[in-house]
Amino acid sequence: LILMWSSSVISCEKTSAITQKLNGYSIKEIRVLWQACSVATRNIIPDISPLFVELGCDCSIEYSVRNYKLKELNLIHQDSKKMKEFQTLIRLNCNQYRM
Repeated sequence: LILMWSSSVISCEKTSAITQKLNGYSIKEIRVLWQACSVATRNIIPDISPLFVELGCDCSIEYSVRNYKLKELNLIHQDSKKMKEFQTLIRLNCNQYRM
């Protein structure tokens, strides 16, 4: 009985977590951004430690979510000049995770 109750509580928590918002972003959107960061980082630096990927992407995504709306991020990624400026800001704000 306890097992049945705990599994229903866990499933409710998982469902509600996906619908919560952080600065206008859904948890799902943040996960997608984090995954994109992880894949891009591993493509650029194939031998990078998973720990550096995790810490760097955590910092990058946290900075992005706090400072930009999703629509703004999409526009930045479509403009190479804005993208370079954005990457510089990420480097400056997440410098402690650079190798």
